[in-house]
Amino acid sequence: ETEEVNDIKSHQNIFVGYNKRFELGIDELKKYVMNQNVVSAHFKCFSNLENWRDQPISKSISLDYYKGGGVINELSHEVDLANYLLGSINSIKGKKRNRKYKNSLVEDTAHLKISHKNGIETKVDISFGCSQEIRKSILFLDNKKVTYNHINGLMECKLLNSNKLLFQRSLKEKRNKSFERQIKSILFDDYNYALPCSLIDGLSYINMLK
Repeated sequence: ETEEVNDIKSHQNIFVGYNKRFELGIDELKKYVMNQNVVSAHFKCFSNLENWRDQPISKSISLDYYKGGGVINELSHEVDLANYLLGSINSIKGKKRNRKYKNSLVEDTAHLKISHKNGIETKVDISFGCSQEIRKSILFLDNKKVTYNHINGLMECKLLNSNKLLFQRSLKEKRNKSFERQIKSILFDDYNYALPCSLIDGLSYINMLK
């Protein structure tokens, strides 16, 4: 076999640890919109870096440029969710800024616009320089808005014109469940919830986010 073929085969056994796609709420969201027309989407994650790890903020790898810090690297889970739920990504554009950690070499906030190959447009707003904790995946259909709240596990659907609630479901579960499903998918080819993120997709995110 050629070296190129061997490289492709080796890449098939390398995955990126995007565990959010293995959440029960994301699985239900994907099933609900599968046969419906998604017009656009909005993914947002606002978090407080000071709550992440037990170490001085000054020593956090999240603020270290040379160790791959920055909110785009840390919270690229939302980019993976856009790709997973809405289809392959064609391009990513946007702005990044230092909202809170102004002396850092890395960004703590980013506003991204994703264009999918199927024509869907997605917004991604991410920050670890916030005092509040908000994490939502919002999909807009022809006449409905479906929202999944990652923090409290609530999924709800409303009519766009009247804001009438069509349904509401509680999908709260222990945080480790998504990691357990991810491990099963990688080690035992258990794809009942999702396929793991491939190396090719992971590298494509990095290239488009440069």
